[in-house]
Amino acid sequence: MVFGWSPGIGDPTAIGWSIVAAYLVTAALCWWAGRVSLQCSGRSGTWPILAAALLALGINKQLDLQALVVVIGRRVAFYQGWYEDRRFVQMAFITVLFVAAILLCRLMARLAAKGPPQERRALLGIVVLATFVLIRAASFHHVDRLLGANAAHLRINHLLELGGIALIAVPALLTCIERRPATLSG
Repeated sequence: MVFGWSPGIGDPTAIGWSIVAAYLVTAALCWWAGRVSLQCSGRSGTWPILAAALLALGINKQLDLQALVVVIGRRVAFYQGWYEDRRFVQMAFITVLFVAAILLCRLMARLAAKGPPQERRALLGIVVLATFVLIRAASFHHVDRLLGANAAHLRINHLLELGGIALIAVPALLTCIERRPATLSG
């Protein structure tokens, strides 16, 4: 246990495990799409980056590593005496995350611009996921209430997360099917 946090299953529900499975399956599809693209065109494109990001997000989904960061941040703020002024630090952290997400999306867009249309389509999914992660990082209470609202027996945050994953999975799968070289097809 670290400052009251211990590694464990963050969301042991059926939907939680389904989302983790979706992340891992989509990471595998992205890895496969990168392999197929490399064999067909000599470049793997953005697929390996997407695969790594999805793998990390899937692991984090169940280990809840961001909670560890929050716990450590609170402890540091308290011991260093700036806990009462933590809102400024929180906003600075969110701003840094926002800028990093924009820079990552721009980098991915630049890389994908040279690639096939399916890579560009997958970028929409990573933008949706990056936006979702930023909203969750901001963790404003009224936003949390909205994300926790139900729609079709699923919470809005589940729909956003699964939607972003699907927006990556479909182009990855289509890349694997459409660009499959003859040596892999048979």
